[in-house]
Amino acid sequence: MEQPVPAFGYETEVEIQHILARPAFDELVNLAAETCLTAPRRMELHEQALKTAERPPTADAELVAKLGLWGVRSAHEMHHYPDSFTGRGGSRDPLQEDILLGDSSIMHPSRFSGRIDRDVQRKIEAFGQAVLDEAFICLGEDALDKVREYQSARGAKQKLHIINWLTKRVDQIQRHTDPRTEDVATEAVSPTGAGAEDEVAKEVYFYHPARLSPKLIGQFPDIEFNPTCLGVSVLVAAFAQKAGIPYLHAGVAQSSGEASREDYIHAIADVMVRAMDMGIKFPDAVRESFADIVRDAREELYKDHGYHAAVVMQITPTKWLQIDTNFNACRMYYKQESLELCEVYKTLTKLKPVAPSLEHMYDLYTGMEQPFVRMLYDRLHEQFAPTPEAIRSYLLEHDTATLAELAETFIDPLFSSEDNDATTQALRLELKRHTDGFIWKEKPDSAGRVPELHMQDVIRRYVFPDANNDDLTASLARCKRDPAYLERRVEDLLLAPLLYIVMLTGDLSNEAINGSGRYSHATLELGLPAYRIGAAILSDFDIYCGGDIPASFWLTYWPSHVSVTERIGQHENRPDEYIQRNTATLLAKTRLRYSKSHSIIQKFLEELPD
Repeated sequence: MEQPVPAFGYETEVEIQHILARPAFDELVNLAAETCLTAPRRMELHEQALKTAERPPTADAELVAKLGLWGVRSAHEMHHYPDSFTGRGGSRDPLQEDILLGDSSIMHPSRFSGRIDRDVQRKIEAFGQAVLDEAFICLGEDALDKVREYQSARGAKQKLHIINWLTKRVDQIQRHTDPRTEDVATEAVSPTGAGAEDEVAKEVYFYHPARLSPKLIGQFPDIEFNPTCLGVSVLVAAFAQKAGIPYLHAGVAQSSGEASREDYIHAIADVMVRAMDMGIKFPDAVRESFADIVRDAREELYKDHGYHAAVVMQITPTKWLQIDTNFNACRMYYKQESLELCEVYKTLTKLKPVAPSLEHMYDLYTGMEQPFVRMLYDRLHEQFAPTPEAIRSYLLEHDTATLAELAETFIDPLFSSEDNDATTQALRLELKRHTDGFIWKEKPDSAGRVPELHMQDVIRRYVFPDANNDDLTASLARCKRDPAYLERRVEDLLLAPLLYIVMLTGDLSNEAINGSGRYSHATLELGLPAYRIGAAILSDFDIYCGGDIPASFWLTYWPSHVSVTERIGQHENRPDEYIQRNTATLLAKTRLRYSKSHSIIQKFLEELPD
């Protein structure tokens, strides 16, 4: 779709629009401050401190002026995730490369936002900082003692003990419970990276921006309102801020459950393609079952579940932690993941003086089970794929066999403890890493099933449904006297390893979807806490109050995917329509986006006039 080029004076129109929106913005800030803060004067002090701390322009300021915030963001995300954008050229240096978006090249910042007024940015950041100050009070009178304990703690284990207190306290506030009548909960975070033990009670209350207000939430244990998920993340952030912990605020772009649904869809598609390559036709019942699974997974994946927030914090130089009591997902990141978070944190803090509103996607892109499943595919296809002749010989040569014995002939080569080649070692590592041992052979008493049991289920359901319990004697006898039955069983057993992978993927997906706390969120949108929290709360207030401030204003001062999708299609004037069109096109070109945004953006772009 060719982008319409605005008439002369477009940038002036945007600037005029933002000038006209300024009184509404100031009124919004005053309303939010009066609602959220017991001492609105606190915000003014922070605003003055930010103004005093400003320094003359630097090379970073020149970069931001050249590319704009959306351009700088895209460049850094391309640098961290080179395969995340489509339409790229061949350069490995993202700052020297353009993304071709028709008229919406990232090298033209005015097509994505207006000119930045530092006074507006200071107000947003000062408001967020004042909210953090007062949110700390909500944690209770003993919170300051816990801050001192954290600051004097030696090593990750002692720090995690305090973090466990924090997650327990936030959970009590969220549940709106009295600690004097509640049993002591289990610790939410373990040094090994395991997640919370208990599900968070999901009580449903009405939504209102008041649930973001520290003033109205109250001080523990006298809680008046239970906070929203954004409010909960603010409470966690307030502790980190007070304790001087390096941390970032996060929007959850893709949860582990959403990533797992997506990978389940991909696994089924891969199985269908590989079966075609092998010349095997799926039984109609299996094909229909797959179609139903894919349809249901897509419907759930693209549902609008609202936006969600979390916090990531650094507890040692090489260890970062995710805290999200809503999803019961409080876990330690692995070393490589933590090092990547260090890089994102370094980027955002370095650019803070010139771009306090900058955001950055952090993408695990493991899909929880996807690398593991790909390894199984490769191993099965390249080294251990059974042949029709081998299967036919097995069925004709054996008079007796059990499901377990037949399953082992397929599974043992994949998980053989005697095979120590690099692929096997990597396979074991991925299996342990992404499932925490829940289907590993050495843990048969765990919640999951060992691989042999998965394969037995496949054979029982799809190959020998006529078997007498686990005994295949009668079925093997029929193979010897019924050639048509034999050939169908050969085809079904050729499919069995692929169906096994689908079943295993499904189990891993369900484990993530059910929120056991084992997994991190797959993709996070990270920003510096005070600014991101201030912008998110003000945006919530604006939408609740009718959304009087134009979309282009928010896209300029909060360059988050949330600003795009929350107001998309609500333009009533040319500047809003043009900027929304361009930012939506940019987001459509990257896989680094919120799960819910895919359908929203596609619908918006399809309905735009040519």
